[in-house]
Amino acid sequence: MVNMDALLYSAPYICYWFYMESNVTLISFLGNPGQRYSKTRHNAARIYLERLESQNTMGWQNKFRGSYAVVHPGNSRKMYVYRSRDFMNNSGAGIQEICSFFSIPATEILVVYDDLDISLGKWKLQRGGGLKGHNGLRSINQHLHSRDFMRCAIGIDRPPNPAFSVESWVLSAFGEEDMASLETAFKQIDKLFYSILGSGTIAL
Repeated sequence: MVNMDALLYSAPYICYWFYMESNVTLISFLGNPGQRYSKTRHNAARIYLERLESQNTMGWQNKFRGSYAVVHPGNSRKMYVYRSRDFMNNSGAGIQEICSFFSIPATEILVVYDDLDISLGKWKLQRGGGLKGHNGLRSINQHLHSRDFMRCAIGIDRPPNPAFSVESWVLSAFGEEDMASLETAFKQIDKLFYSILGSGTIAL
């Protein structure tokens, strides 16, 4: 029997044939600005964006409360990669601005973020769903009035000790072993993102 949880959390790209293709016009990587937060668990998505930047030339332009880069996938459409300069709890403000300017519907947004409920080294791809107590997702919902955006959730685990508050945990830095586990997820996510950057679509 096929373990669907394993497919969803470990390598979603394997099961693309179960789904229909959707356009991706905006990819937003959530996180907090500044060096102080750059290696924290809450910035897992931004750490992955740094990986993409190291492998691709990004022509960043400063606008929409952050910066964005234009990507030309293998078709006539434009796609935008975006990172906000706002803190996590106001992530939706800049996303609303860029979506309004380029007329991007919520259904064509892919948000990359950290997820406490997914084990470190795992990830999950889905459309819509709950906000999971995540301030970034909550802000996007408040500004777009929609939960229909797509999500790529990068697992960061919950605190190992109940005495460790969630806030302190997400703002703590990844250790060396954690980064090795994160790299496992990133190698799998690479296949997803290079497919999106090449085609401008996602099977979901």
